[in-house]
Amino acid sequence: MTKINQTFINKLKPTGKEERYALGHKLFLVMTPKGSKSYRYIYRLPDTKAIRKKNLGRADVLSLEEALNRAISYNCSVSRGIDPIEKIEMEEAQLQLQKITLKEIADDWHKTKGVRLSEAHLKDRLARFNNHLFPILGDYAISDITLFNARELIKPIADKAPFMAEKVARDLRELGNHAVEMGILSNNHLLLIKQSFPRPKSKPNPCIKPEELPAFLKKLVESNLMLQTRLLIEFELLTMVRANEAASVEWDDIDFSKRRWAIPAEKMKMDKPHYVPLSTQAIEILRLLQQLNGNKKYVFVHRTDDNKHISSNTANQAFKRLGYKDVMIPHGMRSLAATYLEDIGAEAQEVINACLAHNEKSSTAKVYLRSNYYERRIPVMQIWGDYVEQCKRNR
Repeated sequence: MTKINQTFINKLKPTGKEERYALGHKLFLVMTPKGSKSYRYIYRLPDTKAIRKKNLGRADVLSLEEALNRAISYNCSVSRGIDPIEKIEMEEAQLQLQKITLKEIADDWHKTKGVRLSEAHLKDRLARFNNHLFPILGDYAISDITLFNARELIKPIADKAPFMAEKVARDLRELGNHAVEMGILSNNHLLLIKQSFPRPKSKPNPCIKPEELPAFLKKLVESNLMLQTRLLIEFELLTMVRANEAASVEWDDIDFSKRRWAIPAEKMKMDKPHYVPLSTQAIEILRLLQQLNGNKKYVFVHRTDDNKHISSNTANQAFKRLGYKDVMIPHGMRSLAATYLEDIGAEAQEVINACLAHNEKSSTAKVYLRSNYYERRIPVMQIWGDYVEQCKRNR
């Protein structure tokens, strides 16, 4: 019997039909009618007895010795009840997973989890990804990002903007968790990155005292700001909401009969709905705005596009024009309202917090209205509205 070795394989000539030569260890050399040669491993699964085949590669690329070594290794797997083809496919899939970049993981996060966030929250998150995280780590395979190189690459951000660095580190940690959920990582080795960039102590939002409100309202009313801008600031002041929530209010969210504004979850920072009792003063502003923008989608419309809402930065720019830069910002009006209500003992602290949409816990409207003190907030909002009106009269 002819001994089949590397020399024999190299000298084989085509016969015009497919030829198969047994090489031992369940390995075969297959030659096509035109003379192309390749190694094929043929085996039987021990449990089902099914026959399976695995092409190992071309004979002009893979040597006989290499092919035999692979066949011997596969036989060991079969003897242990392991299907070598499935094992190879799993290993190859794992190798592909290890090549997935941080940017690709972020794309999957955006599709599966990002859609659950509020519009404003998602916009901020994606901006951080694109402006800070992707330029330094986006093209890295997630498995190749170590705590050390992540820290080194985020440090320059921390030197200039420590608050941003803390958020970028938090984003990286969350994407690591998402990679675990996707099956790319067995554990999140970036879990501790947040400890390297703790949140800096924040300064309180600049805010005037309640007794200084008449002077502010005097400047506002007598200013040459556009009417819609003045009404936006007053509405934000009366409702104690955040700038983006006030700017994006829609007429469909306003229920005049119930004197209530329902802010959808996607517009809220906490990603849960918030219901604002509307004071008489807030209703008056809305009635005035109905005359201006009642046929539009948004209560406060964009200056150049009626189909968009006014910019959430409009009030902030107006404060600067009023001379209140570094004295008060729109977000500070929330602190102003809370301070006044606490000082006069209008309600318990948790009720005032609920007016500010803090500590929202329920996902259903009915339970939310009950557990977040909606009924008790109604008179509180009116007390605040009456004080704002009094300040306007006494300006």
